[in-house]
Amino acid sequence: MKCRGLGLILIASLVASAAAGRYVPTQYPQTAAVLQVLFGDAVRKEHTFLAYAAGAEEEGSAPMVALFAALARSQSVLAENARLLLADFDTEVETPLGNGVSVGETRHNLEITANIALAKLDDRYRVFLDMIRAERNAEAMAEVQAVWDVKKRQREIVQKGLSATGLLGWTAKLPQGYCVCPVCGYIVAEGDAGARCPYCNTEGIENEVVGSEWKVFWGLDQNTALDDAQRAAAKRFYRLVASQDVGLAPAPGSTLLGSDAYQMWGLGSSGGFSDEEKAYIAAVPLLARAWEVYQAIDLGELSENEKQYIARIHTKYGQGPVDLMKLREGGDLSGEAAQVLDVVEALSGSLYLSDRDLVFLQRFDLE
Repeated sequence: MKCRGLGLILIASLVASAAAGRYVPTQYPQTAAVLQVLFGDAVRKEHTFLAYAAGAEEEGSAPMVALFAALARSQSVLAENARLLLADFDTEVETPLGNGVSVGETRHNLEITANIALAKLDDRYRVFLDMIRAERNAEAMAEVQAVWDVKKRQREIVQKGLSATGLLGWTAKLPQGYCVCPVCGYIVAEGDAGARCPYCNTEGIENEVVGSEWKVFWGLDQNTALDDAQRAAAKRFYRLVASQDVGLAPAPGSTLLGSDAYQMWGLGSSGGFSDEEKAYIAAVPLLARAWEVYQAIDLGELSENEKQYIARIHTKYGQGPVDLMKLREGGDLSGEAAQVLDVVEALSGSLYLSDRDLVFLQRFDLE
């Protein structure tokens, strides 16, 4: 399976950011508050659906694993879109996972989702739109509407799953897989996925089949060695890894599983790793080294070469954060630097490069 999720999300959001510019946060207090609510809700629900997927796997219900994995992936797209839009309001996201998830039998989990988590969507999102309408930020209003529509689709998927777990338990009638649009989060049954997303018209949705990637994110959520920032960076880094054919990753050896890097960034020692988990684990040494280099950068102690590089970039692209699209199109990056740029995007999670990011481009060696 090939996943192009990170690239598509970044491209789509980058175009929007470049067009909209950055907003003065004091002019949009209600809008920023609503976007924070949307972000926090998406993060928590992603975590919940990952837990439900793990529960469904213990029950041996592959269709339900696929359903909850698709819901989790959809929520991750909504969270990323809200986070990127909040950055345009110069607003730091708040990312607490909250308390642990209470996981019951799959039918109970579906009932909780349908009757509580996804209940009263229309009332809730009308209130959100009413709250931000007076501030007239068209991009934010469009995002709230998109989240509302995607969640309606999530509710449809859940209700179909609930119907299939009735007295006869005909879960075999459910789709065996789902495709999730990496730009808007819309869910389509794998067999029904066409060339374009039926909601946002993004190309290639039929290639976005949700596999066992949920195990990577569930493992990272369970990793208590990571703080919120590290966990978020690891998830973005997996999206980068998943742009390649994850089926080519080798089974991890004892040396890697016993390394300090894996103890920090790993997925536990249960064994029997999926292809997606193997792909992430194989990239853990690169992630650990990149994070260490990134965190060690001190802008007060730069070499003359680094200072000159930063000055040259700012002379060409202006002061302040550098638009990634302009840098990619400006011809200032070698092939290797472009690869490092992918890594720094995953680490920073930003659509703009700070001076720290520019130094990372200079310092980090992929080899």
